[in-house]
Amino acid sequence: MATYHFYCDEELYAWRTLGIAARMVLEMGLHRRQSLITNFLDPADREDALVVFWSVYCLDRRWSLGTGLSFAIVDRDVDPELPDLPAHQVYLRSLVDYARLCSKVWEALPQFGSTSTSPSPALILDQQIQDWAVFSLLSPINPPTLDLDYPTLTPSRAARNVRSMMHLRGNHLRSLVNRHHVLTSSAIAANPPQARLVVQIARDSIQVIVTLSRETDIYARQQPAYNHYLISALAIVLLATCHAPELFAAACCQDIADAVNLVRGFSETSIAGYRLWKSMCGIVSAVSALGLGYHHAEQQAHHSGDEHQMPRPFPQPPHQMDADNEMRDFFDSSFYNPEAAPPDMSHVGMDLMGLFDAF
Repeated sequence: MATYHFYCDEELYAWRTLGIAARMVLEMGLHRRQSLITNFLDPADREDALVVFWSVYCLDRRWSLGTGLSFAIVDRDVDPELPDLPAHQVYLRSLVDYARLCSKVWEALPQFGSTSTSPSPALILDQQIQDWAVFSLLSPINPPTLDLDYPTLTPSRAARNVRSMMHLRGNHLRSLVNRHHVLTSSAIAANPPQARLVVQIARDSIQVIVTLSRETDIYARQQPAYNHYLISALAIVLLATCHAPELFAAACCQDIADAVNLVRGFSETSIAGYRLWKSMCGIVSAVSALGLGYHHAEQQAHHSGDEHQMPRPFPQPPHQMDADNEMRDFFDSSFYNPEAAPPDMSHVGMDLMGLFDAF
């Protein structure tokens, strides 16, 4: 049910539903070795119970990172002597290793409002993520490169989907660990090689998704699974371009244009699109007030001679929400409020290109 909500682009409902499943597996004791041995005498049943627990564990990490909300299963509650998954569960074993890395990254990320990360844990985590990528039969991504020509003849659609998703997962974690290098102009100036690295990782993620969209129907059929990585990568590239245009503007122009073309295809009920729209509400007006030459969207509409292409003004962002009602109000306003104007992703795309041109 959680996966169904996810593919309906209702990630918050997916997180809530998965939380119920997580509490159920904890109640059943699937996270404890002794409970498994006592309650599941048949080895086949015990293996099924393990698969259920670790599947819930992995999905818990994915949707917590996607929504920015806490994990339902805490690592210290999991028995370190829990039996290993059987050897034939190759994909799930790899995802469990990835989910454990997610926990480490979550703990290592700076607190809200901080712009710095301790360099030593960041370097260690970055290396661990790269090791995981290599162990997962992915191409080494240091420096990251777009590599969809895997060493098999013609990968099936399912295999390409899995490999691309694993590649994006590795890139995303590396971006989270290293993104502090592009949060400010001073951070970029202090360490240009690391700033270039995190931008290259983001550009690689964009091109992986663009290639999937151009050559297969994978992206068209599974947009919610890929849009999270697309928006995260686009945010990093835009941050770097705005803070150091002389270093990144020329190199990232095509990547931003490709990402924006995909953004224009977002559904009006897409949670990723709604978040992007909310972020854009204040940015466009602020950039215009600074007089940085934000005219791209208006000029495009003028040259095309179509008044309907003029971007409509952004509605005002929602008022400050109370902490107790934040989740409910966020979900209701983005999906079930008939009076709220849904974001027009075509206009958001034009404004994104306008921001890029301004810097």
